Amino acid sequence: MTMRILQIANGYPPVDRGGVETYTQALAQALQARGHEVQVFCRESAPGRPEYALRREQVEGIAVRRVVNDLTDATRFEMHYRNPRFEGPFRQQVQDFQPHVIHFQHALGLSATLLEVARGFGLAVLVTLPDYWFICPRATLFTIDRTLCAGPHDGVDCVTCLGGVNLGWASKVLGQPVYKRLLAWLPRRFNMALRSRVERLSLAANSGPGPRQRHRQQMQARTEYLLGLLRQVDGCLAISEFTKSVFVAHGLAPDRIQVLPWGIAPLGALPDPPTLRTQLVIGYIGSLQYHKGPDVLASAFRAVRLASSELRLYGQGDPQDVYVDRLRAEAGADERIRLMGVFERDALPGILAGLDVLVIPSRWHETYSLAAREALLAGVPVIVTNLGALPEVVRDGVNGYIVPPDDVPALSAALERAASHLDQLRAGTTLSSPAPALAEHVDKLEQLYTFIVARATARTTAMGPA
Repeated sequence: MTMRILQIANGYPPVDRGGVETYTQALAQALQARGHEVQVFCRESAPGRPEYALRREQVEGIAVRRVVNDLTDATRFEMHYRNPRFEGPFRQQVQDFQPHVIHFQHALGLSATLLEVARGFGLAVLVTLPDYWFICPRATLFTIDRTLCAGPHDGVDCVTCLGGVNLGWASKVLGQPVYKRLLAWLPRRFNMALRSRVERLSLAANSGPGPRQRHRQQMQARTEYLLGLLRQVDGCLAISEFTKSVFVAHGLAPDRIQVLPWGIAPLGALPDPPTLRTQLVIGYIGSLQYHKGPDVLASAFRAVRLASSELRLYGQGDPQDVYVDRLRAEAGADERIRLMGVFERDALPGILAGLDVLVIPSRWHETYSLAAREALLAGVPVIVTNLGALPEVVRDGVNGYIVPPDDVPALSAALERAASHLDQLRAGTTLSSPAPALAEHVDKLEQLYTFIVARATARTTAMGPA
């Protein structure tokens, strides 16, 4: 059955290149190559353009509609997950495209109300759970104070953790288009200072017993609403057993969630590595953010006792985040550390062929890690932390090592062990398949799409004409 499939995501390449965005593009292209019609509806950041401005474009044959949202007018907690401003352009795309199925890859930066809108059209609706957004406003279960969180409960102030909202008189200022234009115009240093001052105002406005009680009620309402939506859609997909276990622990029935790991697109021909390595090359591929831990890797690398080695950090971070500046300063103090920036996917085989070891030094509960799986498929051993789904793919001492998070000495020791046992670890990468091939993954999705479309059609028929 040939279908029209609408993919919903928090971003899409080439503008955004995180794990969800990269997977969504690979899936859209694979589905289109099989004869299906695919369109994408997503959010984008554009500091120089008005909030909710719509942009249409074609990206490698896929029609993409992008709606601007930099959250400058999200001055109430509820607007971070229930924002009706997205419903108009979404309805228009659904009416124009007439999809058979709507697949939500992520609603971060958009609005969960789009799930209700999709259901209102009587369409088949599928939701992937790539992280913890449906139970955590920050999506990571990693707090603003940089600690792991067990999830929403009485002792957690999720509203304040989000950064503070509901600023009273200040919200009227922040909601004006001139505020966003000011942020875009200001030099970076002043931009960051203004954001910091607004955040301090926000936290001050939300302190005390009264606000904390209100915040608990707001978060309870959010959790009940979002989990209620997941109970109504035609299917929920977790990308790892760990992710499923978290949602089950927070009240979603196990039979509502099917584990379907992301498929890996073919890497293409890997260049032959040099026959004689003159140095150990260690790599990191991911966003340059605190919860991802590249600073831990940089510190561990600087402490490692290897005669000749190099660390290559691939990725980018928020240009307004001082964390990136600190990481760049640390790299600048050691000529062996290189910040490589972002890259196109067709460069990935060459990048992996140039690495001896890949490190995923996360401080948060990773839900999958495409980078780890792609490295193992390329025969590159991987060192990970013992958080989230990472131990599902790395076997300690076989195809890599597992270390505690934020433990510089343990990671340094693991790097030294990897250098001494590279041949053994490389051989270990061939002992198991770290992920399904994209073609196999798409086969299963097509079957699921067909099933839920048939069910939605039967549901609509049973209801009769409006």
